[in-house]
Amino acid sequence: MQEKIFSPLLGNRLVPAQKFPQLRLKLKEHLRVVRHRQCLLPLDLFEPSSVDSIRRHVDGGRVVEIRSSDETLIALGFFEPQRRRVDVFDIISRHAASLPTVSEDYFLARLHFSWERRSRLLHLSQNNTYRIANGFPDGLPSLYIDLFSDSFVRIVATSVGAERLVPAVAEFFRGRGAEEILLDTPLVGDDARVRLTAPTIPLANLYIEGGIQHLWLPETKRVSTAENQFLMNPAHRRSRRMLRDLGRDMNVLCVHDRSGSATLNALTTAKSVTCVQATAELAGWATENIQFNHAKVIFEKSCAVLHAQVDALGPAALPHRRYDVVYLESDPRTLSTREQWLQALTHLLREGTVGVSTIVIMAQETGPQGILDLLHRPSKEDDGASGNVGAGGGGDRPDGPASRKEIAQCIRDAADVFHLRVRFLRAFSPSVDFPLLPEEESVSFSLAYLVEGPVIE
Repeated sequence: MQEKIFSPLLGNRLVPAQKFPQLRLKLKEHLRVVRHRQCLLPLDLFEPSSVDSIRRHVDGGRVVEIRSSDETLIALGFFEPQRRRVDVFDIISRHAASLPTVSEDYFLARLHFSWERRSRLLHLSQNNTYRIANGFPDGLPSLYIDLFSDSFVRIVATSVGAERLVPAVAEFFRGRGAEEILLDTPLVGDDARVRLTAPTIPLANLYIEGGIQHLWLPETKRVSTAENQFLMNPAHRRSRRMLRDLGRDMNVLCVHDRSGSATLNALTTAKSVTCVQATAELAGWATENIQFNHAKVIFEKSCAVLHAQVDALGPAALPHRRYDVVYLESDPRTLSTREQWLQALTHLLREGTVGVSTIVIMAQETGPQGILDLLHRPSKEDDGASGNVGAGGGGDRPDGPASRKEIAQCIRDAADVFHLRVRFLRAFSPSVDFPLLPEEESVSFSLAYLVEGPVIE
């Protein structure tokens, strides 16, 4: 199985080189790279004649030199015509004496640095689950790697250039004990599972966050990366951890809580916790994770797991009329857009599930699994000339996931309908520990608000 899945990728691996085809930017567009360190460059920023020449002679995913309008070398990047952009991975200093040798070892050195730095954090925080590589900020454009214990890894390559690194990355983690990989690349597909080794004594099929154990996917389960609600999003780690403090001796409601992770954090201190999932399958999976940590007796004392849509929640469907803490996690189908968030918050306020003194935590992803490119997958026949722009390189979609500002406005608008106020408490985004800080808003974030009574005049 391993050879069958990796064989299409082996013929396109990186060959060490120092000289590459050249792409020339339009006048003054080099400032985006030099001053603002922009790492995603739409092809519209380059001179048309230069782009046409590259298209005729260079395949997608190849390394190119990015030069300013006066032919000064400023960066190296992957040419990605299917996504109509160039992914920058190295900004060249004007004092550099020579170009680096770009090879698999060149990128593996960056991956090793990222893995080593974050591994230290894992051991200090009772975690073995973390996003090891987060694309551009780590100097690994369009490559996202989630570590779920030492045994399981999820590798997502959203461009052809990143896909060329996948065989070397898989070898990197196999040498560090990885047994199975969830793989998502343009050529392989979005739901591949690769068994790297068959150890004599396999490790337990679980991963840990904050001392809480979570079950790994069953062997027969295959689900695409964008639709995978069975594994938690590591980016919401701190907001889940906050439930331990906020929910102490209180009634807590967790909606769309992946793997029951937020529920498990709340159960450590809360008086009672209600976990609501969108489907019976997800509710069953959350139940398995909760039982794995607490056994069935927990459901007789302080925990209930339901499956229902947000607009069906109310006193008749829930064990408690009002909750002290409500945790809402985005769902790609039912709780993602601005309109869906506004409707959900308004409904919970109308039904009294959320009321005065309730703390509301909203965990949102503006891209599936915190990856913008997964919002749009170009077809294999698309050479970039059709005008389809990838999620990372185009404008905002009016029906797309709500941004941080839109989420904040949604809860204010919902509270205004019932003449209530909300107070901002806290915001979380992925830990900023990258060598290159991104300028864009975080793709995954959490906001916490306190609902207060009306203003007394």
